[in-house]
Amino acid sequence: MTILANFTKGAFSTGLGLLGIKIFRENNEPKVLQAETVLTSRLREAATKTRIEFKQAVQNTRNDFVNGKMNDMMGDLKKKLMNDDMWEAFDTIVYLVENVKKLDMEDKEYNSSVVPLLAILKKTKDAIKMEAAVTEEDLYLERCPLWFPELSRGQRFGKYALNTYPASWESKPSGIANEMGIDPEDILLTKFEDDDVLCPKFILLLDHEVKSVVLAIRGTYCLKDIVIDMVCDETPYLNGFAHQGILSGARKVLTEARECLVDVLGDHPGYGLVVTGHSLGAGVAELVTMELLLGEQDILNPEVTPVSCVALAPPPVFHSHDGVSREVFEAIDIFINSDDCVPRMSLGSLTRLVLSLRAVDTLNLTVAEQFNILSDKKDEATEENLQKLILAVKSVEQDKFLFLQHPGKIFYMKKDKTTQEPEYSIWVEKSESFTGCLYLNEDMVSDHRKTSYEEALGIL
Repeated sequence: MTILANFTKGAFSTGLGLLGIKIFRENNEPKVLQAETVLTSRLREAATKTRIEFKQAVQNTRNDFVNGKMNDMMGDLKKKLMNDDMWEAFDTIVYLVENVKKLDMEDKEYNSSVVPLLAILKKTKDAIKMEAAVTEEDLYLERCPLWFPELSRGQRFGKYALNTYPASWESKPSGIANEMGIDPEDILLTKFEDDDVLCPKFILLLDHEVKSVVLAIRGTYCLKDIVIDMVCDETPYLNGFAHQGILSGARKVLTEARECLVDVLGDHPGYGLVVTGHSLGAGVAELVTMELLLGEQDILNPEVTPVSCVALAPPPVFHSHDGVSREVFEAIDIFINSDDCVPRMSLGSLTRLVLSLRAVDTLNLTVAEQFNILSDKKDEATEENLQKLILAVKSVEQDKFLFLQHPGKIFYMKKDKTTQEPEYSIWVEKSESFTGCLYLNEDMVSDHRKTSYEEALGIL
């Protein structure tokens, strides 16, 4: 209303001025030609200024409206495009990696808010995935049958890995046995208490039905703890490099369990050792297995005692240009659930994620352009901006840190999220399909949870 009133007032004043000129001209034309010219020029300038001010006021109002709407939208963006778990994951990842000094990134604020940048990066990566993938057969190496031996082992021993979470809260052997689904007398050793050694929590038990000694290692309850653990140097190991923190944890477990393992394997000839875990516990289990098969240890002879591993949702833990040995590859079965972010998470992939975020921010998209991309507006300018984003993200190179890999056979449990009732298919995959890039997805956290793996393994 203020804008319209000002414009009307200006137009009315201009009209009165021109009418006065007309009357004055009729009575005094010979005398005032010069004055009329000056006055007319000034009135035209006033009218032009009024139009400019009106146009600017309209533009300012439009901008205020757009920015207000954008601020409202950005405030709701977390709810619309990211659930709480996903936002917590993003926030933790960005905070931690940006504050690691050795990344040597520019210490400056983003030009845009981190929330829309993350959402735009997700849109961009989704577009890149759509360009790259055509069918499931193009994405995965081989679809597995409804039943196969590795799946049966994954279900049996994966149950022990997942049950360590509730069991670790029990104080009595009967309560631990009940949570683990075994008899109390089959518990050989528990290490669930906190101590100064910071050893991963684990339980050693017997599964007589399949003649196995089972070393089940508990993972962490908190995603933030996982991300913190991922921001860690690699250390030389065997013919390559291993995650330093997880390797340290594996060696602590072996130190704590050594005496009991030697005794029980001596008392049960013909029994094999199965190491299992979920999340960080799975990463520890993989390196325990590698240490027993190839490392310098005096616990067992792998030529006499079979050693194998069932790892659910492990982070990448090992890298070698020569790859892992056939012995290790065949001994470790890895199960990854749908969009679980942890098997895709290493210092290398975390760094690439933040560099991609910087690449998006460097394009300096306006608020309106960000809004158009996030709302899937179909016009030439938005499509051009999307292509710029795709090129910028594809151009990101990260060679400062290794992309750690998975040292075993990978079975990818893919959930069909279009059906009312959960349905899964299972595929053989290669490590590089997971470790090269950390994709942003609304289920990246929930698919990592204990309950999600219980559902997937239970349905399969």
